[in-house]
Amino acid sequence: MKTITSKREYSEAQIASILKKVKPEPVSDIDFDLRLKKLENSIDVIFAAIAQLKSAIDALSIQIPRSEVSLKPEKIHVEKFLIISRKKAASMIREYILKHPGCRTSEIIADLRLQPDLVLQILKKLSRDGEIRSKEIV
Repeated sequence: MKTITSKREYSEAQIASILKKVKPEPVSDIDFDLRLKKLENSIDVIFAAIAQLKSAIDALSIQIPRSEVSLKPEKIHVEKFLIISRKKAASMIREYILKHPGCRTSEIIADLRLQPDLVLQILKKLSRDGEIRSKEIV
């Protein structure tokens, strides 16, 4: 038995169409390239700023001897805490804050010689009631 095979010829347009289906042409996205370049520039600026900060820190560390630098939080040295009523303590704290705006909790405790737990409870209540505003210092 004899089989007949036919040779099929494709035009250039058909070949291009088939190639696009198999392997699409790369798409040029100018916006993407611009965003990538901007990001690279931002990273370069950040690294330059970090290097500048590091050199400033190194310069400062040379000027300040290590023995003078203390990273430990200050301790409150109070010989005896006063034993007073909650109402009296709240009154003292309000008055202290009026005279010393921007004061710290530790200053209130040390200067008024009040129990830390009592001061914290009263400050939370005053803050909740809107009598004072507080912010955490890092």
